[in-house]
Amino acid sequence: MRSASPRINILIISLAIFMEFLDTSILNTAIPSISLAFHIHPIDLKTALISYLMSLAIIIPISGWLCDYFGLKKLFMIATLVFTITSLCCGFSQNIYQLIVFRFLQGLGGALNFPIARMIIFKTFPKHEYIKKMNVVMMLASIAVVMGPLIGGLIVEHFSWRWIFWLNIPIGCLNLLLMQNYLPRYPTHRPYKLDKIGLLFFAFALSSFLFFISLLSDFELHFAYSNQIFLFSVICFLLYFIHSRKQRHPIIDLKLFQNKTFSIGIITGSISRLALNGFPFLLPIFFQIHLHKSPSLSGFLILFWALGAIISRVFNVSILEFLGFKKSLIINTFFVSAIILSFRYLNLESPIWMIAGIVLFSGIFSTIQSTYVNAMTFDHVDETNFALSTSLFSTIQQVGMCLGIALCAIFLSVYSEQEVLTAMTFVKTFSSLAIIPLFNLMIFFRLDEQTGESLIKR
Repeated sequence: MRSASPRINILIISLAIFMEFLDTSILNTAIPSISLAFHIHPIDLKTALISYLMSLAIIIPISGWLCDYFGLKKLFMIATLVFTITSLCCGFSQNIYQLIVFRFLQGLGGALNFPIARMIIFKTFPKHEYIKKMNVVMMLASIAVVMGPLIGGLIVEHFSWRWIFWLNIPIGCLNLLLMQNYLPRYPTHRPYKLDKIGLLFFAFALSSFLFFISLLSDFELHFAYSNQIFLFSVICFLLYFIHSRKQRHPIIDLKLFQNKTFSIGIITGSISRLALNGFPFLLPIFFQIHLHKSPSLSGFLILFWALGAIISRVFNVSILEFLGFKKSLIINTFFVSAIILSFRYLNLESPIWMIAGIVLFSGIFSTIQSTYVNAMTFDHVDETNFALSTSLFSTIQQVGMCLGIALCAIFLSVYSEQEVLTAMTFVKTFSSLAIIPLFNLMIFFRLDEQTGESLIKR
C-alpha cells in the first residue's frame, strides 16, 4: 500500500458518498417514469425508497461493532462492493417487488458510508476542524446531487431507467482500487460481544414500524392488517427494551441520551427531517405531474437544490463564527419554513427562473439547518462514545428520512381527490410541511449561548 495523505482520505470518503448521492438523486427524478414502467401509482414507489433507508437504519446501529471487528478499511471495501453489486441487480428488476428487495440489499452497503466517514475524519483531524472537513467531503459529494437529477432526467428520456443504477458500477470499482492502494489501516478497539438477540428484536421492531408508516399512505388502507403490523412493532420494541437493560453492550445505548446536547440535536434534527427529507421524493412528482415539466427539465430544476447545498457550505461556518449556534438556528428556522411555504404558490404560469430560485434557496436553508443541527449533536461527545453516538445518530437520521418520505406520501394521499393529485393537493401538502420546522423554535430559544462553542474556532 502506498503512503496516504489526509487529502486522499477525503477523496475516498467523498467518492463513496458521491456514489450514494448519485444513486439517490437520479432515482428520485425517475420516480414517475419507473411507476409507469411498473404500472403503479407514483406514490406507491415510496416503498422502494423506504426499503433502502430501512436497511440503513437496521445495519447502522452495529456499524461501530462492525468497524472494530473488520477494521475501517476492510469494512469500507466490503460495503462498497455490496453497494456496487446490488446496483447491478436493481437495474435488472422486473417489477416493484424485486426493486424493493434489491434496494433493501443495496442499503446494507450504503449504510456504512457516513459512520465510516465520520470516524475517519475524527481519527485524522483535530475536533475543531470536524465541520470544515465534513464540509469539504459534502461539497465534493454534492457534485453528484447537482449532476444526478439532470443525468437522471436525460437517461429516462433517451435511454432506459435501468441505467440510473448501472452508473454506480464504474464508480464503485474505481473507489475499491483507491481504497486498496491508499487507505491506511486505522487502529480499532477490540470488538465487544455482539448482542444478536437484541439485534433481532431491534431489526424486527424498526422494520415493521417503518413498514406500518409506509402503509398509511396507501389509497386502499386495510386497517386490520396495518394495526397488526403496528402491534407487532410495539411488542418487538418492548422486548428489545426489556432485553437491552440487561446487556453490557446493547445495540442502541439509551444512556447516550443523558448527554443533553446530544438529545437536543436528535430531537430537533428529527423534526427538521420530517419537513425536509421528503422533498427529493415530492419535487419530481410536483414538477412532472403538476407543473407538467419533462423529466430532464425536472432534473434541471432539482439541480438548483444541490447547487444551493454547495453554496451554503461556502459560508455556513462563517455565519456560525459570527452569530453562534443559537441565533443561527433560530433565524434559519424561519427561513426554512418560509421557503417551504413558497412552493404552494407555484403554478403552470410560474416562470422557470422563479421556480429555480425557490429551489435554490430551499437547498441553501435546508442544508444550513441540517449542518448546524448535526454538528451541535456531537458538541459534548467524547472519543470513547463517538462510535456509539455516531451509530445511534445515523440510525435516527435514516428513520427520520423514512418518516419524511412517508409523511409526504401520506399528505399526497390524504389531500388527493379520488387518487388524482390536483393543484390543491400540493398546496395543502406544502402548507402542512411548512408548519413542522417551527416546532423546533421552542427548543432553540432555550439553548445556552455557549452551545456548540467547542466546534467553532474563533
